[in-house]
Amino acid sequence: MDYFETDKAVDAKRVGVEGHSRWGKATLVTMAYDDRFAIGYVSSSGQGGAKLHRRKYGELIENVNGVTEYHWMAGNYMKYGGRWDQLPVDAHMLIAMVAPRPLFLSTGSGPLTNPDGTYQLMTADDSRCQTNRGPCATQPVNIMDAWVDAKGTFMAGAGADRSALTAQLFEGRTWLLCPEHADPVALGAVERLVALVGAKPLRIAAAAHDRAVALTSHAPRLVASTLIALAENEGALDAAGPAFERITRGAGGSPEMWRDILGSNADEIARALRLLVRELSGCAEELEGNRTERNLSTLAAAERAREAFDARRR
Repeated sequence: MDYFETDKAVDAKRVGVEGHSRWGKATLVTMAYDDRFAIGYVSSSGQGGAKLHRRKYGELIENVNGVTEYHWMAGNYMKYGGRWDQLPVDAHMLIAMVAPRPLFLSTGSGPLTNPDGTYQLMTADDSRCQTNRGPCATQPVNIMDAWVDAKGTFMAGAGADRSALTAQLFEGRTWLLCPEHADPVALGAVERLVALVGAKPLRIAAAAHDRAVALTSHAPRLVASTLIALAENEGALDAAGPAFERITRGAGGSPEMWRDILGSNADEIARALRLLVRELSGCAEELEGNRTERNLSTLAAAERAREAFDARRR
């Protein structure tokens, strides 16, 4: 990094660091102690890395103390082998030192990389727990690759369904790129990377991007959250079936993350919600008049739109 700061060909304020396994641990420490790095990518760092140390599962301090790994760690850490529950610190504190820069944790699967030890931050009485998604302790556990903020708060992931985490995860998916003020060489490199993972790079103006994601991501999150909260208030959740579960799957979210989203895209989200309210108000008025034409038309139009949407994804 000292060299990069002297090289005019490098934007030293946009340098990231990445590492796998042992080097994943090194990446995490580097991010914590050198705030010149803008972003970190930590892959399968295991024990001594991003996973919780004070937890008896998978790789433990005793394993890292073995004859092939002991030289990775400081002696002050190794002395807690066999009594890891007495450690005065834990991995989430190291992650917190990265604040406020983003950190990407990739854990793979299995006891050695210990994904649930990396993301299992909730307890049964956690106020953020959403019971419609299953037991509190399993909600973050099922997420293999996730963005977390520097406090260790889950922000986003590839999906809670492990069966979806395949080599084809990004196949046919659209990857939005806002090219304003972007370096052409860098933009081209990103587009090639996107194509390599099977996704479709799409250049879109920043304003158009904000309007599109307000309709397809931000407003739907609020709608799903409102719907499930309303059903709970009305005592109707016991009657909910698979369709309701699918519709409300995106309900809720991290207050820290959504405070930023709602604040930065407020106008477009408000516009999307008003459009939705206008359409639904028309449907409600028709039903109150004992008519169904508009509602049936909406369902038919939605079916055609869904078929076209699915066709583009294939």
